[in-house]
Amino acid sequence: MGYESMVSTEKVCQINNVICERICNFVVGILLFTYSFSYSEKALGSAKEIPIELSSGTCWYKHPNNRLNISDNVRLYNSECFPKEVLMNKSVVIETLNDLSVEESIKILGLQEQITNDISIETLVNYTFQQNLINVYLAEFRHETAVKKLLEHWHSYKQKPNRDKRISSISPDLIIVQRDRLKKNPLALKLKTEPLNFDANSVYLNKNLWGDSPGRGVNVAIIDDGFYLHHPAFCDVDILESWDADMRIPGAVPEKDYSHGSQVAAIVVGKKPRKDSCYPTFSGSDVNTTRSIVGVANSANLIAIKLTEARLSNIISAFVRAEKSKAHVINISWLLDEVMLPLKTYLEYLTTSTNKGKGIAIVVAATPSYQENKGLAACCNHITATAIDYKGMLANASADEYVDISELGFVYTTDFSRRANYSLFLKTSAATPIVTSFVAIIRQRFPNKTAIEVKDVLVSFTKGHSTEYLNTVISWQTLDHAKLGAFLRNEITN
Repeated sequence: MGYESMVSTEKVCQINNVICERICNFVVGILLFTYSFSYSEKALGSAKEIPIELSSGTCWYKHPNNRLNISDNVRLYNSECFPKEVLMNKSVVIETLNDLSVEESIKILGLQEQITNDISIETLVNYTFQQNLINVYLAEFRHETAVKKLLEHWHSYKQKPNRDKRISSISPDLIIVQRDRLKKNPLALKLKTEPLNFDANSVYLNKNLWGDSPGRGVNVAIIDDGFYLHHPAFCDVDILESWDADMRIPGAVPEKDYSHGSQVAAIVVGKKPRKDSCYPTFSGSDVNTTRSIVGVANSANLIAIKLTEARLSNIISAFVRAEKSKAHVINISWLLDEVMLPLKTYLEYLTTSTNKGKGIAIVVAATPSYQENKGLAACCNHITATAIDYKGMLANASADEYVDISELGFVYTTDFSRRANYSLFLKTSAATPIVTSFVAIIRQRFPNKTAIEVKDVLVSFTKGHSTEYLNTVISWQTLDHAKLGAFLRNEITN
């Protein structure tokens, strides 16, 4: 009895040991799986997230409903990243060096078996910069999973020390969802701002700085939401190009009720309408020739480029068109908070290397509220313009280290919804084309100066101003028109 009991006890212990061992192995397996899953989560992101390279680093974006569904303009977000939200489609922008093709890039990443049969390719631009031939392609995929696979593989591959550096970058062809600047303004300057009256406005815009044909021979590209080029204000303007960068077709025709681009263009190149208008549906009685706006650089040539869907590939396409049209100056009266790598490289090339080595001067709008400038306004040797009122006070606009100059931000310009009448145009959207006009006049006077040198000339004739608000000193620079004019007329030296 005692022996049988002892044997039974031994068997029970053996069984228990087996059970304990299996339980331990199971628990260890769970722990290892959890650790490896957690590690892979940190390294690669979850199955429902997509890596997007921003200027601040790679950020993992996901669908609001926690599912992967990349269709046209699907909204993805990440609460910790800037920008917080993007609109994405089934395309990527691939930047390569030295004639490396998209197909070869995909092969290097080890994905040729999976996605090369489901792709269409558009060459956005080829150019030589810093002794490298740079190619920028738009690759559109049939299946949404291909975009995620490509971006994930690129995110892992680019961290390898011995990777093929002919692949420069792979970026989703996305639209940055702009932050609500006005509602999140930490220093909302409540300065009293007033516009000039109409006659004083005309005198301000039409200073005769140098010569009777301001801007003649200079090609000014304006990238905006479309242009009413048949309007009497543009009758006698030399229009070198009218292009739709969204559709990649001729014709910068605005959508219904879109007049922002036309108002910007009128500030730069607008003419006093003739009674025998070039637009036949305008009769003489429709055209108020005594109360119309004349542009600051009204003898310059216009390159009109429409851009309404600010997708990465469309933005690159717009700048490419400006370069191909031989622009000397580019006006950007809108905001882009993030400049992704293929666009940044191309902009650096435009400002320093194109135009026979003299570069294109790019004038961009600063944030139209008192917040820090990001993206285009803080990039690539651009000239960043903020807005002041007619007294020279900052007109509730930004003023940080990226702002180079300020100009009048309450300007009467042609109101295209009312044909040839005028209306008030506001803030940095209005200040930017005034600065663009002065840049065009400087390039007219000194055609051999580089874009960087033109910027230096402009900034050298500014005066410093400051005010204190909430224990913060805010500084900005205004242009001294009289001194700039005297310099252009050789009356003074720089």
